[in-house]
Amino acid sequence: MGSYTPAPFEQALISNGEQAVQQIFKAASARISKLRPVVEAFQRQLDELQRRIRRAPRPTKARSAELGRDAMIVFPRVFHWALIAFLAVGGSRWNTVVFRLFGEAEYLTYVMASTLAINIPLIGVFIGVHVRHVVPKC
Repeated sequence: MGSYTPAPFEQALISNGEQAVQQIFKAASARISKLRPVVEAFQRQLDELQRRIRRAPRPTKARSAELGRDAMIVFPRVFHWALIAFLAVGGSRWNTVVFRLFGEAEYLTYVMASTLAINIPLIGVFIGVHVRHVVPKC
């Protein structure tokens, strides 16, 4: 009872456990050896992508410093005004329905609806221009 050596059934359990671990290790080693070339190929791709990513911001930062501002996403003026016209036409239709529900006169309905449909997109444009000029350059 006071002995520190394992009993025979404990030694058998330990032996069976070690055999099971050896089998698992052998199977895992075979899978690892099969997957090693794939992992190395992915590692090479990752290294190449990381190298390209580290190199990418340099031209952008140099150009930003040269221009004195950040890069801009150009949205052509024609598309910009087409978007405003689209919002105006769509907005006037919705607003016309709303003002008719309120029982306004027919001509006032069209005047109010067209005013809202044109002014809301234009307010957005002017706020965007103002923010672009007011925000300090980094």
